[in-house]
Amino acid sequence: MNYLTPEELNSKCPYITQDELDYMREEMSRLIEPDASVVMIGSGPGMLTFALMDSEVSPDWNITIIDLRSTQWAYEHYKQSKPFIAEYAERINYITDDSYAVGIEWEDPVDLLIIDGDHTEEGVKRDMKAWLPLVGENGIVFYHDYLFEGTRWDKLGREEYPEVQPFVDEVMTTDKWEPIWRGGCSKVFRMKEI
Repeated sequence: MNYLTPEELNSKCPYITQDELDYMREEMSRLIEPDASVVMIGSGPGMLTFALMDSEVSPDWNITIIDLRSTQWAYEHYKQSKPFIAEYAERINYITDDSYAVGIEWEDPVDLLIIDGDHTEEGVKRDMKAWLPLVGENGIVFYHDYLFEGTRWDKLGREEYPEVQPFVDEVMTTDKWEPIWRGGCSKVFRMKEI
């Protein structure tokens, strides 16, 4: 049987750049603990967590995907993938709801937070207000669609989100967070050790 790979899906539905895909698969999968709690806000085709699960690591991550409309789309892509990911898809917690509403009720710490939902300043503010306090010690926050200028998306004439970068930089440029990676249209921060 031919299984869907992240590269095949991304070529049909360009969502992340190859360097973002490689970073999730090769680097992020090793940065987080094997039992990490991963929350992805915004789903689309599910590429960021798809790339993460496609790594050489054999994790037992607790993944939650929150989106108002497209969690089923991600699930269907995972089910077409190699057996491990298809099996993993059954254990992912898919929540079709407003990420802010879910976040203010959430109680468990988060090790990896992927923010890729509402790309307006107000939307990013709401997600950060609800979810940043839940990021645990040494936790990581991955902002997708952080910057378009000079990326392949910019060259393709894709929609840009000019409000995201300035606000993220303002909030994340503190003694609490340090940037650890910048690629594609994303930027990643890690909580500094206390």
